Amino acid sequence: MINCKVYFVGGDCLNLTGEAAEFVYNKLKLEPHLSKRLYIPVENVKELLIFTDKVTYVEKT
Repeated sequence: MINCKVYFVGGDCLNLTGEAAEFVYNKLKLEPHLSKRLYIPVENVKELLIFTDKVTYVEKT
């Protein structure tokens, strides 16, 4: 199972696992020209939104 950590301005960190982690990692690492909002499909959550201009680093763990 893939795990992904997204670090934000201010030091906050979002830990994701599974399909959501792979989706976010691929979008943030492979498509750096993204718009300022990234909508993420996550099970049991209506919608997860990441403001990409606030992301400082993303890593796969």
